[in-house]
Amino acid sequence: MSVAATHSVRYVVRPNPEAIKARRYELGLAAQDLAARAGISPAFVSAIEAGTRGASPPVLKRLADELGRTVGEITTMQAIGENTG
Repeated sequence: MSVAATHSVRYVVRPNPEAIKARRYELGLAAQDLAARAGISPAFVSAIEAGTRGASPPVLKRLADELGRTVGEITTMQAIGENTG
């Protein structure tokens, strides 16, 4: 009896720290300014830009809006999956 391997891949949308930080610099915004505009704490902006924190879709949308970008331009998709068999 043969058992076929199954592969299931899911994707998670994560903030792209480099894109967020680069755009913030382009706009001449301090992390504190971006945080205030997006309604989050400066520590949260720093953690997102350091790649140590993710963000909810509403927060990503507010960041994108304040940076003049789409959510797609400030995020990346990371594949996560299981390979069994």
